[in-house]
Amino acid sequence: MIRTLSIFLLLLAFLVDASHAVGQPAIPDDQNEARSLFVDGNRAMDEGRFGEARDFFRRSLELHTSIATAFNLAVSLERTGELVSSVELLSDLIAGEFGTLSPAQRTEAVDFRDRTEPDIGVAQFAITGPPSAEARLDGELLGTVQRGRFLETEVDPGEHVIVITARGVQPVERRFVMERGETLELTIPIDASELGTLVVESEADAVINVVGAGEARGEFRRTLPAGDYQVQLDGVDQEVAEVRAGQTVRLVLGRRSSRRTGLIIALSAVVLAAAAGTTAYFLLRDRQADPSSDPLYGTIFTLQAGN
Repeated sequence: MIRTLSIFLLLLAFLVDASHAVGQPAIPDDQNEARSLFVDGNRAMDEGRFGEARDFFRRSLELHTSIATAFNLAVSLERTGELVSSVELLSDLIAGEFGTLSPAQRTEAVDFRDRTEPDIGVAQFAITGPPSAEARLDGELLGTVQRGRFLETEVDPGEHVIVITARGVQPVERRFVMERGETLELTIPIDASELGTLVVESEADAVINVVGAGEARGEFRRTLPAGDYQVQLDGVDQEVAEVRAGQTVRLVLGRRSSRRTGLIIALSAVVLAAAAGTTAYFLLRDRQADPSSDPLYGTIFTLQAGN
């Protein structure tokens, strides 16, 4: 049935009709190449070389949009076990992404999709250890998996490799086999022996930024790999926090104290300078000078000669 439909669609989309023979414009080169690739794909399908057929149809579809090519590509993807891609392509075909389907074509495409979709597996990934990690499935970025939550994705039947990477921790690789139509839960433990907890508190509306680790308002609490982290409050560097493995480090930062630190230091310097100047004045005065008066302490005697 598949071969019959392929031939039908081929005639529908690629057959050179009589209009070309009566002086209509020639078919562009890319369409000619697309048609040639389509024929090669059909031949490979007939001979059971589904991987080659898939590649022929894919290249053909890149050159020229065709209902026939899209359908045959979906068939070849199903034959090579790439069910997720096959169903996605069939859904696009049914939605009219490659042209308007006739009722017969729509029925055939819907039936093929409905027969293929139940064989797709569902994988649910979880981690223990760090709060989050990057997940790659068969080398492709899948997303971020959060501790305590499953990251779910559709997976083709067969053997696969999931790689989980968290900051400061060695990547963890797991191989698994997905059966047709299976739902698989896989929890991957991440070595958290080198992790510590950093807690930074401030005013409720203060923006706390731990460079390279994240940002929060009012309170920052995160499990992090051991190491030094620059802490900022409202965009201003405050101090470097040292996170130690297996420990919780807590910092309390206030806007007022952090903003006035420089002023306090400057005022202290002024006071010290004034005090030093006063001391020097009394030491350098004429040692026989008369005592000086102070409105608070009364008479202050300067050093007398011989004392």
